Amino acid sequence: MLVVDDSAFMRGLVTELVESDPAFRVVATARDGHEALRLVHELEPDLLTLDIEMPGLDGLEVLGYVMSECPRPVVVLSGGGGSGAAEVVLRALELGAVEFVRKPSGPISLDLDRVRDRLVGALHAAASTVPRPPAVLHGRT
Repeated sequence: MLVVDDSAFMRGLVTELVESDPAFRVVATARDGHEALRLVHELEPDLLTLDIEMPGLDGLEVLGYVMSECPRPVVVLSGGGGSGAAEVVLRALELGAVEFVRKPSGPISLDLDRVRDRLVGALHAAASTVPRPPAVLHGRT
């Protein structure tokens, strides 16, 4: 599994939570979208967790590329909120994310363990799915 988040603290916390389930092993972490794409090609992880709000390539751009070029199950784990949050969730699902798990306290969630069961459940569901190409809805890909 590859964990993608621009915060070093969150990469460590997500890795710790994910590896608390013996079914998962994090093979690498990425701090931005460019590094994530390089590691996807280099390591070919079977599963990704992906933050949305990152500098450079954001999570939606990474997700679109991954699903069109080298599909694999992706669980989006993001703290994004605000007025466009619902649109971001829908867009991530349109692009092929298996699940969207919201960080409980925003981008840096010290209480991420509150969503541990939901995240691990989403990862188990994702691990048993076959990646699908992005949906074409309303003329978008």
